[in-house]
Amino acid sequence: MNFSDKLKEIRKTEGLSQEKFAEKIGVSRQAITKWETGKGMPDIENMKIISEVYKMTLDELLCGKELPKTEEPHGYESEMIYDVDCRKHFDLKFGRVNQIKIVGGMDEKLHIRLYSDTIENIASIYKMKLEERKDRLEVTCVKKEEISEKVESESLNILITLPTMFSKHCEVLSCANYVCMERVLIDHLEFDGDVKNVDIIDSKGSFEFTTKSACELTLDHVVGSVSTYQLLANSVVHMMDGVPFTTRVKGHWSKLFVQKDGIPIDHEDVKGAELEIAVTGVKSEMVIDLQSNESDM
Repeated sequence: MNFSDKLKEIRKTEGLSQEKFAEKIGVSRQAITKWETGKGMPDIENMKIISEVYKMTLDELLCGKELPKTEEPHGYESEMIYDVDCRKHFDLKFGRVNQIKIVGGMDEKLHIRLYSDTIENIASIYKMKLEERKDRLEVTCVKKEEISEKVESESLNILITLPTMFSKHCEVLSCANYVCMERVLIDHLEFDGDVKNVDIIDSKGSFEFTTKSACELTLDHVVGSVSTYQLLANSVVHMMDGVPFTTRVKGHWSKLFVQKDGIPIDHEDVKGAELEIAVTGVKSEMVIDLQSNESDM
């Protein structure tokens, strides 16, 4: 169950109209309508108010159920936990990996967990080098032992839990097969390097991807902006039809097309939409692929 469905369930369980529900948490009825239809998401302050009023954690509110504190256990793991006491700009640098998952956390700590089913001595191979200055924290994954990039690209996974309350800006430098961002509320997040597939789920902020090759992105309940920067490459953005959005094209000779169920269509930007999708770079191309709801079929 996603956030919009969970919010609607809470309201109906309480027997409240959208107007009464809005009065209870101190927002407009229009805001409730946007949140329940997936056309917008509350900011972190309103998230906190809703969770406090209805006595649930932010994870329960965002995902519709209580989540375990960690992923499914894996054969070999290594974790770094760093206490954060103010809003930070995080610089996170990794090499080649299989996948990176970034989630929003509710404690005041930055968690970086490396895990693998096959790299037995993962804790001795990889160490995290930290450098902090004022409101910036740089974390670099350093290899202490030789290991092939082929093994890393097939077997090394990273789970990053950002402290939602203290996350201002995050830069991730890496090459990955897959990146997933879930329940991330942040001003700006940049991924620089190379990635083949990206999922952004129940998240709010500005998300920017600089990639060396073709990339596919899937958006599910995203508020803010999503952009790609590529050189002589293309990207495809998959999302459900009916979500209002605007588009932007920058750079030299870049192009953007919209299609529905694989058929090209004319698109008109929706004024005031809470989602912007942009392509930039040099001779880059983006296709926004709108998928029909099953109920519309």
